[in-house]
Amino acid sequence: MQISQLAPAIAKLAPRALSDHELLVAISARDQSAMEELFDRHERQVFRFIHRTFKDEGLAEDVTAETFCEVWRAAAATFKGQ
Repeated sequence: MQISQLAPAIAKLAPRALSDHELLVAISARDQSAMEELFDRHERQVFRFIHRTFKDEGLAEDVTAETFCEVWRAAAATFKGQ
């Protein structure tokens, strides 16, 4: 099944009910609520990883934000649903 076929069906579900994969499918179709859900689920883990790596809170905040911005920008162009 193609993403174009999945996205309308996924869009009908509440973001909290979706798996991470389904959220990425929805994000590739530019669903902002799916992006918010993905951020809510993973922001803390991403921040902690970056903070442990660089030991700089401000940098960790910036890199975390940029990471999720890149997910949004790249999802439509590169995510193939696999």
